[in-house]
Amino acid sequence: QLEVSQEPLWEGSSYVLPDSKVIYPKKKLSECQNGWILVWADYDPGVKDNDFNWVTSYVPKNAKLVGSGNTLFLVPTHETGDITVKAAYIKDDRIEGGSTKTGSNWNDVVLRQVLEY
Repeated sequence: QLEVSQEPLWEGSSYVLPDSKVIYPKKKLSECQNGWILVWADYDPGVKDNDFNWVTSYVPKNAKLVGSGNTLFLVPTHETGDITVKAAYIKDDRIEGGSTKTGSNWNDVVLRQVLEY
């Protein structure tokens, strides 16, 4: 059995919008043991990243997510149950911004890390 990397494959702060920088994890999705974990966190627009309200989304390497269409991620943004939808184009070697701003609180959460699992 392979040892899963403990180091993040990518770190930063991204809304994952069409005009965002493309995210290139250090390992391709197909090279990971099981896939990627996208780690989201709270964000104060125009101010800073916050280290709370962490949310994880799984991207299994054997799922039919790699292709030309958006993949949608439901991301809670607050303990009260507010949810936003993040859309991304999942490619084997990168994550590109998907649909434009979705939901009223789309800017309250950003992608902070990509991990291997």
